[in-house]
Amino acid sequence: MCIRDRVYTVGLLHKAATKLFSEMEMKKAEEDLAIIASNSGGFFYKTTEATELERIYKQIFAQILKSYQLSIVWNSEKLPPKGTQVKAVIRINVKGKVRTIYKDYVME
Repeated sequence: MCIRDRVYTVGLLHKAATKLFSEMEMKKAEEDLAIIASNSGGFFYKTTEATELERIYKQIFAQILKSYQLSIVWNSEKLPPKGTQVKAVIRINVKGKVRTIYKDYVME
């Protein structure tokens, strides 16, 4: 998966769903959503109320816009010359849960 392919999943476990699915099926679906988010560098959010979805989506939006920190790491006090390969480190922190992603770039 590419850096841009982070997946944020939202599980809405509404009471009406219990009439359609067994508790075990719902738990498995929730686990699947959490695994997808975790494996992609995203996060899983869950709620039992549809009224909470707006708050969750605003939180995800804010997380995407405000939480990325990009730094270039090299062994010099000066900017590396054009053509030098550097490693970008992206750290995402949500409520103390941190994901770190590394990406190699060539200086232009």
